[in-house]
Amino acid sequence: MIVDQLPTLGIVLALTSASGNVLGEVLRKRLVAGYSPGTVTFAYRLPTALFVGLIILLMHDHGGTVALADRGALFGMPFLHPSPLVAFVVYAVVVTLILGSATWAHLKAFQVGELSSTAPLLSFTPVFALLTTWVAFHQFPSNAKLLGILLVVLGAFAIRVNLLSRAPFEPLTALWRDPGSRWMIGVCVLYAVVGPIERSLDDIGGPYLAAMVLAFGTAGMWFAAGLARGEDMRTIFFRRPVELLALAGSDAIVLVTYYGAMAMMPPVIMQTLKRADVLLVVLMGWLIFKERNVARKFFGCAIMVIGVTIIVVKGMPFAQALLLAAAGIAVFVPLSLLALRNERARHGFDAQTA
Repeated sequence: MIVDQLPTLGIVLALTSASGNVLGEVLRKRLVAGYSPGTVTFAYRLPTALFVGLIILLMHDHGGTVALADRGALFGMPFLHPSPLVAFVVYAVVVTLILGSATWAHLKAFQVGELSSTAPLLSFTPVFALLTTWVAFHQFPSNAKLLGILLVVLGAFAIRVNLLSRAPFEPLTALWRDPGSRWMIGVCVLYAVVGPIERSLDDIGGPYLAAMVLAFGTAGMWFAAGLARGEDMRTIFFRRPVELLALAGSDAIVLVTYYGAMAMMPPVIMQTLKRADVLLVVLMGWLIFKERNVARKFFGCAIMVIGVTIIVVKGMPFAQALLLAAAGIAVFVPLSLLALRNERARHGFDAQTA
């Protein structure tokens, strides 16, 4: 099935999730500077689960209900058709293990790398998600939206375009040598694998129940891991309470809107729209953490935003998508040439002064 038309509400929810994620990324970066990724995950996901649970209780008091729905065979296998409760539990365990690991790796990337260099690399997720979405749901983006996804990836390449002077594919090979980038690419793979399973969890339990179960599950997972390693899991609550509450609040909004949007569109499109926050995240890396070379990263993220625009606009003809793609390339090519010239000039200066 070719996916082209996207629901307006789904787009709004996805972009709301992306906006809330900006604050979350900044707070995660600040917290992980003083605590282990596992401790931070437990400390903010526990209040997140409580926040979402409170929302569910308020909905119940006002006549809302949270019920499990039968969505067919487990993992698409016709010979496995358990009750909705059993299916929900199985999906919840699998999603918790994968996303719990992804959350840890996400924070580890922030701990060993720059926010403005690592966070935008999450835009690689749709590339890995293309295969998993097609296998699970037979949903493949239209040619225009596929072009948008490719532009998102091109933007991530542009972030390290200054390395082109060394070798044509150096901006990509550098991703594997840099620890922060390597961890974040691993996060992309995990997000891509879990996307279709998350969709099944969301279909059965709805966005609120799925968000609460995921938050409780990841909190419990890293609480147990922290105890096993003898980590102090309590001090962070007393030393960083305001940041934890702010992160938990934004995380609750992000999770609920994320699962709400996922119920309305393919995971590959949802993951791409969620990356609409990259420009602001890069800006925060410069303003708050004083990170360098932000201009190059900002231009790379601008190419990503063009790709996201192609994805968001409903029914965009392929010819118009090509025009926008040309605009993205018009940003990329001069940026590449400028980076090459600057690198050669710098090396020439170094040779003269050696």
